[in-house]
Amino acid sequence: MKTNPKIGSPHGKSRPVSQVGDLWQTDSYTTILSSLETMNPLQWSQSVQVNVSARHGHLKQEDQLLISEKAEKVRKFYDRINSIAVVVDMEHADKPHVEINVSAEGTEDFVATATAPTVLAALDGAIHKVEQQVRKHKDKVTEHKGVGLKHAGEVQE
Repeated sequence: MKTNPKIGSPHGKSRPVSQVGDLWQTDSYTTILSSLETMNPLQWSQSVQVNVSARHGHLKQEDQLLISEKAEKVRKFYDRINSIAVVVDMEHADKPHVEINVSAEGTEDFVATATAPTVLAALDGAIHKVEQQVRKHKDKVTEHKGVGLKHAGEVQE
């Protein structure tokens, strides 16, 4: 029985090629597969890494979840978003400052900031700004497909 050195266990020991199929029968793979079966197929590709952090203060776990849920809605405007970073600056307690940084594949990052009397109001303002940037970028990418010189004469006829 031949062993393939590229197919190995986490401990560096290689397994016979005939036993590689047995890896799928372990509990961890079964757990992962069962969780994927319960998810909506549209949710598989919609997972985006959202990082929420606070400066000069602390956010409750519930607030962090709410912020990440709101920030993740930016994903519906552009499919190639890789990660979203939200920074809440509470240096001035009466006017929190929110910055959103959206990283997308094949383009520069989209950055928006907002200041408002509450964290959620500032978040909504920053999300609105970054949504406009993402929408504008997507329109540029998808709608601006010009006619080449080779076919320019054919279109006018």
